[in-house]
Amino acid sequence: MARDIPFSFYFLAFELLSKKNLGRYALADQMSITKAMARRILDDLKEWDMAKTYGKSSGRKGTRLTEKGQRMSNFLNRKCKVYFTDTYVIPNELQLNSNSYCVVALREKDLDVKGITGVFERDVAVRHGADGAVVVVKKGRKWVFPNDGAETEIKPTNIPEDKVLIVSFASSQGLANVSAVESAFTHVDIAMLKQMIIFQEL
Repeated sequence: MARDIPFSFYFLAFELLSKKNLGRYALADQMSITKAMARRILDDLKEWDMAKTYGKSSGRKGTRLTEKGQRMSNFLNRKCKVYFTDTYVIPNELQLNSNSYCVVALREKDLDVKGITGVFERDVAVRHGADGAVVVVKKGRKWVFPNDGAETEIKPTNIPEDKVLIVSFASSQGLANVSAVESAFTHVDIAMLKQMIIFQEL
């Protein structure tokens, strides 16, 4: 795993490739990174036998996860889940005047929700390219703000694995994706996940 490539990019690659075949061009766009960096990430996944490229080039035909890669993606999803589709509906009053947003759910069973402030997570997202972010925690059948417990109209509320939502708003989908994951990773054991991937300890 390249030291100069943030782990969030590898994580997003697993998430994106678990949905469909992607070439390095599309992958780079979804993370606002260079095509060269996207290719390095794909090369690492292939070296670990977690992805396979169809055709002569990873640029056009696309790459997808192998069975081993899909198992790793499923494991990562038990810790943290990225929603690229409209699974969660964010009320207009919570949205910023940004082009894109990404929702990341924290799912760790022993997650200390009391350690979620909303302000800290927002600031981390902004440092990674977001225009802003909204953080809510699950309370019964409602999503509430962690600082004052005020209820929100974010829907749905019936995905039991999701304990905290971080919604990052940015000028591009790539920046929204990366900033949301980086914010979520402040509450995830990154070292453990890296070890699982490198040593394939599933």
